[in-house]
Amino acid sequence: MKKIMLLFIAGLIIIQNINSRNISFETPYLRMTLDEKGSVVSIYDKLLKIEYLPASQNAPLISIRVNNIIEHPSLLKQKDNLLMFSFTGNNVEVKVKAIAKPDYLSFELIGITRPESSN
Repeated sequence: MKKIMLLFIAGLIIIQNINSRNISFETPYLRMTLDEKGSVVSIYDKLLKIEYLPASQNAPLISIRVNNIIEHPSLLKQKDNLLMFSFTGNNVEVKVKAIAKPDYLSFELIGITRPESSN
């Protein structure tokens, strides 16, 4: 019975890791994690072992405003240190370069694209 329970728990952990598409950036002191939609889901102090972001807090790393309407990203993709945020409501893609320095994390806006509609 214990063996079956351990296998079940191990399976759940593996499934969670497969489904989890979180992206983390770390310094020796801090770990910041983004979810698959580009929201910050964790800001963790590794030295003090403190989580600074409340679990229910919605905190997109970046948002856009079009016609005074704020849109949060609907999808985040990563290629090396390049983050690509998709905003499906306005058909916009934002590229951000992420760099983990020894003492801080740096995020630099690289580009914003909005393909022209084919009317």
